Amino acid sequence: PVSDVARITVTRGGASVLYGPNGLGGVINIVTFQAEEGLNTEANLRLADNSTFLAHGATGGKKGSFDWYLGAGLEQSDGFSLSEDFQTEPYQPQGLRLNSDLERFSIIGRVGMELSEADRFSVTLRWIDAEKGIPFHTTRPSGFVKFSRFPEWRQGTFTLGWQRDLTGEGSIRAQVFSHHFDNTLDVFSGPELEERLLRSTFADRVVGGFIVGDKRFGAHLLSGAIHLREDHHRRFEETEVSSMELVERFTALTGSAGAEGRLTLGKRSVMILGATLDHNAVTESWDFQTGEMNHTSETIFSPQGEVRTLFKGNLTGSLAVYRRTRFPTLRQLFGGDVPSPTLKPETVTGANVSLRWHPNTAISFSGALYFDQVKDLISRVGRAFPYENHDEAEISGFEFSGRGQWDRLDCRVSGTWQSAEFTASSQSMEEIPFVPEATAEVGIALRVGRSTHLRTDWQWVGERIFYEWGDRRELPDYSLVRLAVAHEWKNLELRIDLENALDANIEQEWGYPLSGRRLWVGFSYDFVGH
Repeated sequence: PVSDVARITVTRGGASVLYGPNGLGGVINIVTFQAEEGLNTEANLRLADNSTFLAHGATGGKKGSFDWYLGAGLEQSDGFSLSEDFQTEPYQPQGLRLNSDLERFSIIGRVGMELSEADRFSVTLRWIDAEKGIPFHTTRPSGFVKFSRFPEWRQGTFTLGWQRDLTGEGSIRAQVFSHHFDNTLDVFSGPELEERLLRSTFADRVVGGFIVGDKRFGAHLLSGAIHLREDHHRRFEETEVSSMELVERFTALTGSAGAEGRLTLGKRSVMILGATLDHNAVTESWDFQTGEMNHTSETIFSPQGEVRTLFKGNLTGSLAVYRRTRFPTLRQLFGGDVPSPTLKPETVTGANVSLRWHPNTAISFSGALYFDQVKDLISRVGRAFPYENHDEAEISGFEFSGRGQWDRLDCRVSGTWQSAEFTASSQSMEEIPFVPEATAEVGIALRVGRSTHLRTDWQWVGERIFYEWGDRRELPDYSLVRLAVAHEWKNLELRIDLENALDANIEQEWGYPLSGRRLWVGFSYDFVGH
């Protein structure tokens, strides 16, 4: 749940080999709140139209070597309204988006203990229980599950972590985890969602873990990592004429072993050399129509190198070359109307050049040029088609960002330009679908007085192309504007957010419009205060 997230960090490009496989475009790290000394408790409530509310409460603290955190949230909505510019389509009238309702309860608990000055141990439990609709295509729903919803959508997570500090000379981090997904999907004959044709129950789980360690040798650093996970998928079906029966069963094993060396070259330069050996194997594949299917197994070696140099004037430059691997998911292999059990992994060979400049403590700029060659790209023409390995693609572009932080003002700007084209495609496609040619974002936050905060965010996304039954079509560019104001009275905060303030009619993907203008009013109370 968003309310339990402290921060999100994004590492773009060929991320470190220590993160394991499947991070082609980068790595996203979601960090939950850590407890602070003493007891801290807060509650917040957000309200919007269509009977929408989001309530969340959390408490946590730290005493000596022991810390804890507990958060719970309840979200409910009849759905979201479309822009007033939306024109009625065959399967979607103006107004409320059909089948977009949601009811979700979530809870997370974590306890941690410092076993010694060097060792820390933690246990995390998370549970989500939801019921939600699946908005269908407004013009041309396709596939057998074109009219469907989840009457039950449950997810549970158990995580056990351990960390040891090697007295300033390095560290070791280890984690084991188990994710469980128990979801029920109802498929209906029409958009009225009255006649149920099929009920599918998904019993999936992912178990695994990793260990990452690093050790200093003078000015140099040597790191290593091992990642291992096993994905289990089970699907049961119940129809009007048959009881619940197992219809498919798949298992896949993914592992990687990586090493990285950070070598200091003089006072201003660092060279980073790394490599990883990635392995993926489908160990079980069966469905009631085909029986046992062929199992696939792939092992790929992926090297990576980077040089960083600090120039005068707080200017840092880097040059990186890399090869990364992304294995197909179980959904791509066996999900949908047409399974694709022989999919190959994607491999990316690329390079990027980047510059970062900090002229002073308040201002920072960064920019990067990148070029990637993708082999065996996994994609599909539409939801009714199987995933395939389109032979090759080239993705290149430029991205930049800048930020200025002063006493009362915080300004951010970022943008990208990119080209994403197939160099060979078994389906005769020229461009990769739904990749915008350019994007831009601007954010301004202003503190007025001691207790009032104003914020505005503008996002522009350029044209995207897609293919409808082989024909190339375009989605127009769009702009999103968000306005927010917050005011604090001691431990109470009132916040008002206006999302999509211009009420733009937006389709990120053809046939799936986003919400129109939406006003949120929220309250937050800190029972302890700082």
